[in-house]
Amino acid sequence: MNTMTFLKHTPTLAVVRLAAAAVVPPWVGGDFVSVTRTANELSIVCDAAAVPVELWDGDPWVRFEVAGPLDLTMTGVIADIATCLAAAEIPVFTIATYDTDHVLVRKKHADRATIALRAAGNLVR
Repeated sequence: MNTMTFLKHTPTLAVVRLAAAAVVPPWVGGDFVSVTRTANELSIVCDAAAVPVELWDGDPWVRFEVAGPLDLTMTGVIADIATCLAAAEIPVFTIATYDTDHVLVRKKHADRATIALRAAGNLVR
C-alpha cells in the first residue's frame, strides 16, 4: 500500500436508501453530502443527526478522507485501502469525488480502522 494521509472526520454519517423516484428531502445537508440516484434507489449519505430515525438503521458511519486532490489517473487507491481494512475485518462503504476518495466505516470500527491504516504506514489525522 502506498503511504497516504487520511483525515478522520466528525460528525458521524448516516447512509439512507429511498425510493428511486423520491425527492431529495430538505433535511439532507451538512459538511459532507452524497446523493446518488439510480433506476432502483436514491442513496443519501449525510450528517446522521439530521436524518429522521425511522429512515436509517441507527448505526452511524465515520468518514476517512484521503488527503487530496488525487490524480484521476491513479489506480489501486480504493483497492489498497479496502485490502488493508479487510485484513482487519472492517467493512467499508466508499464514495469517490472529483478530488479524492472517502472511506466510511461504522463508528464501532473506527478506532480499529485507524490502527489498521497506521499499521500499514499511513498517517491518520
